Amino acid sequence: YIVRWRLQNTAAWSVSSAISSNTYTIAGLQPNSTYEWQVAMVCSGNEPSAFTESISVTTACQPPPTPVVSGVSSHSALVSVTTDPTTNYIVYYGRPGSGSYRSYQFPANQTQTGVITSLENNTTYEIFAEHTRSCTAGGSRSPSVNFTTSDCPLPSLVIQPSGSQTVASGEVVSVPISFTSNGPVSLTLSTGDA
Repeated sequence: YIVRWRLQNTAAWSVSSAISSNTYTIAGLQPNSTYEWQVAMVCSGNEPSAFTESISVTTACQPPPTPVVSGVSSHSALVSVTTDPTTNYIVYYGRPGSGSYRSYQFPANQTQTGVITSLENNTTYEIFAEHTRSCTAGGSRSPSVNFTTSDCPLPSLVIQPSGSQTVASGEVVSVPISFTSNGPVSLTLSTGDA
């Protein structure tokens, strides 16, 4: 017998050579795609019979690759998912076990890379990728990976003297301030007319 197949709604068929066993494996099918299949008998003189009616089969999705996280700072992280240029993913990230995730969508390209910003410092995040189109079968979600942003808290600001001061136009005011984590810093304010 021989087998022929094609992507649904396309014109060109791929055809096997004559098959003598009861199984036939075809490699290189696109994931999450519907194919039409037909079978014909090989008769005397190597002439095929008419093909059967089409049977539709949908291939499974391949799970997306696990995101790679690098360049983690206190409020951002560089994320990439390596893939072929025809596949696009959305990355979801949030606190592990929270059930609440924010999304980041890459533009379609060979290596989908982007910087996720507005992260909280000293916080662990779970991140995973999903296909941008729905998967009818197979894995639509990558394995998740955790990363932790670095610790960079806001400094404690101490201004002396406390309270407000009235300043005449053109007068320069020197206000001593200190950051508890970095030591004393001097700040000079001007009313703009000097």
